[in-house]
Amino acid sequence: AAEYLSGLGHKRMMILRGMVRESTSCRFRMEGFQQTLSIYGIELEAENIIESHLDMNAAYEASVERLKNRDMRLPSAV
Repeated sequence: AAEYLSGLGHKRMMILRGMVRESTSCRFRMEGFQQTLSIYGIELEAENIIESHLDMNAAYEASVERLKNRDMRLPSAV
């Protein structure tokens, strides 16, 4: 996903991730995403990382809540 979105020209991305403290696979996916972004010279800002349980309702609520923050610059890709 990071390579694809970077290839489309996105520089400011938001990611929804699982609970990395609870899941090794979530932690590895996050590390891979960030490593790929760094290859493209892109840094994922902490405000654009949403951690949530990965059921549909919890993920939706966490995403909407973050995107309502009027002080943040909106990402070009989620």
